[in-house]
Amino acid sequence: MANIELAATPLATDGSLKGYWKGEGVNDSSPSAYNLTNNGTTTFTAGKFNNAVTLNGTSQWLSITNAAAPNLYTIGNQTIVGWVKPESYSAARSIYSNSNSSVNTGFSIETDTTTGKLNFRSFKSGDDQSVISSGGITISTLTFIAVSYTSVGQAVTLYVNTTKTTGTFSRALVATTGDTAIGRLGSVAGGQYFNGQVDDLAFQSCIN
Repeated sequence: MANIELAATPLATDGSLKGYWKGEGVNDSSPSAYNLTNNGTTTFTAGKFNNAVTLNGTSQWLSITNAAAPNLYTIGNQTIVGWVKPESYSAARSIYSNSNSSVNTGFSIETDTTTGKLNFRSFKSGDDQSVISSGGITISTLTFIAVSYTSVGQAVTLYVNTTKTTGTFSRALVATTGDTAIGRLGSVAGGQYFNGQVDDLAFQSCIN
């Protein structure tokens, strides 16, 4: 992923693409066909590539249950890529996540509360861990993001456009039975709603 000056979102071609939401609606364009539920009348307006998921930061998100989308709940190698356009940093805002209602399993890809840095946060009761990007995402600007996680050694790599940040967790991701969500923290009612746009988001069970 050395060249991030992209004309399109980089996607795996080896069968590891497990979810791909283009922002034209709730449908999944990957072979998995993990179509999402629209909560709070989420809208779809002009984004990076045609339309994008457009969220109000208070009551809108897209989701799918663990039972309906088992391939999204791997704790193995994974890469999540897409484009985001935040409109607020007033609180931590979850872009993509899977978590139970107690927020003690799963993970969240989110912007932090003040600078808009990208945070890959792994949940475990009493042992939450984060890798945070060195640079932030500019308000009202469509920005490419990528997060990859390697299950052996728990290595994490983040991209915000061309800026790369690396780090590690001291433990593995913790499997969850909560929802996968775009624009909210998993199954958490009222949890970290994202204010802005998410476009061309893909989940891949590989290091891309």
